[in-house]
Amino acid sequence: MKSNIFIIIFGLFFYGIGCMNETESGANQPTTPEKDIQSREHSQKITVARESEIKHKIPVKKNNPQKKSVRESSDSDPKKSTLKMLGRMNFTAFQPPAKSEISDFSMNSQCNFLAVGGSSMDLYLKNIKSKKKKWKVIDNIKNGCSKNSCHQKVLVDIFNKKLRVFSALNGDTLRIISQNGSIGAFRGGYPKINVDSAISGDDSKLVIQYKKGLFVYRSTAGIFAKLKDFSGERIFTTKNLIFSADKQMVRVFSMKLKTIASISVHNINSMEFYQKEILAATPEKLHIIDFQYKIKKTVSLPKDFISALIFTNADGKIFLAGKYRAKIVIMALKSDFTPKGYFETNLASEKMIVYRSFKNCFGFSDGKKVYIRDKNDQF
Repeated sequence: MKSNIFIIIFGLFFYGIGCMNETESGANQPTTPEKDIQSREHSQKITVARESEIKHKIPVKKNNPQKKSVRESSDSDPKKSTLKMLGRMNFTAFQPPAKSEISDFSMNSQCNFLAVGGSSMDLYLKNIKSKKKKWKVIDNIKNGCSKNSCHQKVLVDIFNKKLRVFSALNGDTLRIISQNGSIGAFRGGYPKINVDSAISGDDSKLVIQYKKGLFVYRSTAGIFAKLKDFSGERIFTTKNLIFSADKQMVRVFSMKLKTIASISVHNINSMEFYQKEILAATPEKLHIIDFQYKIKKTVSLPKDFISALIFTNADGKIFLAGKYRAKIVIMALKSDFTPKGYFETNLASEKMIVYRSFKNCFGFSDGKKVYIRDKNDQF
């Protein structure tokens, strides 16, 4: 009995010593605040990493609220925003019996008479409101050209007062053509390649930008003013002003070709004179300019949209025509000139090479057909 008690006491004695040693060994490993923070940080990083791995593995649904909040926050940046579709616009197609690619076209103010110029000195006229009347082909417009000079683009503009077509050809060739196709005499011309043309707002002047030279002609006959050594790419006119644009700037002239101002905007492809402002569009931006020729505001256009034409409709609303994700669309602008949304079109071709806006209609050409829409149609 005593021996058993002795064994039990002896075992408890050594068990106590072992517990004390274990406690002392733990006390010899102190924990510091730095190690505690490091330990927590390490744990947190692992958690974040795992959460990241999980997020990548789980497919994101289209209605994911987190994704939606990102899209909404980017609306203030037009380059990141997605355009809203507002509806659809249909255009009426007209195809002249042309043997060459369409280089230019023009409409009268009533939008019932169409003149089309080809790239081989060919010209076609049509009353588009009459189904009975066929295209009138002007064959003898090539008089005076020979060989390669007969294969140049024709620029066309229409005088609205007497419905006469002004046709500018390469070299010393200017033609005035009546709506029935008869060619009248017209003195003037300049032996350089035509680049662009426009008619003054009061129908009294013709303005031609040559590859080297800017000329103003009277609508009756004769040169009104000229700058032989001036180069430009696009011409826009009002009643008394000429805006000549190139890749670097826009120069403003009087009809007598006196320099008025220069505007430092690049790559202008279209202009609209809106109330007391000038709207100048580039492929990626819209500049709002006052008639002191100062830029008041610049609006960056949405990503994937390439502007080609700015115009206003019958209600005074502002639109930009161009390409959006490889489709021809019409983009509507708000009163502050920022994008509102876009209209789809029935135009299948992506290759629009001519964009024109007139008083009551606007349209495009892909080189084979001309597509017209009336501005008085509701949109």
